[in-house]
Amino acid sequence: METTWLHSMVQGDATQYYRKRNGIMVEHMVRPANFDMRYNHFHQEYEIYLLLRGRRQMFFENRAYEAQAGNLILVDSGQIHMSHSIVGDPETEYERAILYVDRDIVEKVDKMFPELKIGAFFHKHYGIYELTPKQTANTRRLFLQIMGELDKAEPMSQTAILSELILGFIHFRRSNQQVACLNDVQEGKASGGKFDAVYQISDYISDHFQETLSLDSLAEQFYISKYYLSRSFHEVTGFGINEYINILRVKKAQSLLETTTLSVSEIASRTGFESITYLGRVFKKYQHVTPAQYRKSLTSTAEKNNTNT
Repeated sequence: METTWLHSMVQGDATQYYRKRNGIMVEHMVRPANFDMRYNHFHQEYEIYLLLRGRRQMFFENRAYEAQAGNLILVDSGQIHMSHSIVGDPETEYERAILYVDRDIVEKVDKMFPELKIGAFFHKHYGIYELTPKQTANTRRLFLQIMGELDKAEPMSQTAILSELILGFIHFRRSNQQVACLNDVQEGKASGGKFDAVYQISDYISDHFQETLSLDSLAEQFYISKYYLSRSFHEVTGFGINEYINILRVKKAQSLLETTTLSVSEIASRTGFESITYLGRVFKKYQHVTPAQYRKSLTSTAEKNNTNT
């Protein structure tokens, strides 16, 4: 059984369940309310996150949202996101279950059943869903059924898991008219004050991350104290300024490694890194391999797929 975790264990974690097999993974955990995820802010898996207890502040596509117990969060493959604590939250812990599905599995299912368009739905309708009681029960049942199949590892268990996923997605789509996705109906969890300021700055960073940016230069450009900017940006997004800039750069570097034959040196220049060494260090922090190793792994995967076809 594979034991690689997408999220790092922290003091106070109480693992209720963990299994990963053939591109499907389920994590069920209880964590301290003040926990902020530190790594894996974007990954190739599609993420289905069910908040069972407590509250969390979610951040994706430069906007913040507040998730409550019973909410379902859909995260697109490769989407930068953050789950972090809410300032002043009286809760002491939160409980969540997450189902991760590898991108290649979704691509195969969409090819087999073009009507589903699972990948396109996640890309367009990521966000927080306020489930109806019936949908909450159905989602819990889906998790339990998949966990049961992961535990059995019997013949055709992978087919059974995919069947459950497809049926669960169909039921969700059919009843979506009665469900509100916060990403579809509002800009974020709040407007005015620090939220509007942080939204403007995060949008600017997203458009200019290839350029030379720093806390000092952003504070000067937006006419605010760098101390206020640093504190507010972290409270709203869960990221530090430099951390967010680097994550955007790494994601772009990853895309260039996948889609071009540019040298790593040229990619470092195009993504705003001051040197190939700095790109390598930051890239490995988030992807756990160097840029060269990442590109080599893509070649090995492509050769394997060609051999199997």
